[in-house]
Amino acid sequence: MSNWTHEQLKSLGYHLHKDGQYYPTPPPPQLPDPIPQHDPLQPLVPPPQTQKTGKTRISLRITRTSTKLQDFDNFVGGTKPLTDQLRYSGLLPDDDPSTINATFHQKKCRHRKEENTEVQITYHTRTTP
Repeated sequence: MSNWTHEQLKSLGYHLHKDGQYYPTPPPPQLPDPIPQHDPLQPLVPPPQTQKTGKTRISLRITRTSTKLQDFDNFVGGTKPLTDQLRYSGLLPDDDPSTINATFHQKKCRHRKEENTEVQITYHTRTTP
């Protein structure tokens, strides 16, 4: 077998693949990035605007309905990604205890088709005259 140069292989119609080898068929199309980065979105429901406002206090209530109840610490720890996404989406300005008052509740249901997670956000704005 003889050695071919890259230019000779290309002139014969061969294509360079990701593994560094030349093949007679073109390489398959590349898949898009598996984790696309999206532009920040505007909040679905922005906090109410008033003329003069004090510090906004936010109540966050997360209610999990499932056929089995979780240990409380597992449930609360498992809500961190949800709370972070609420913050990234702009619905929560921050997730520290001075900004939000978070409460966590669980309910038991009979069937899996009734399982869900309900998120309720209430904005409490103190107005000053």
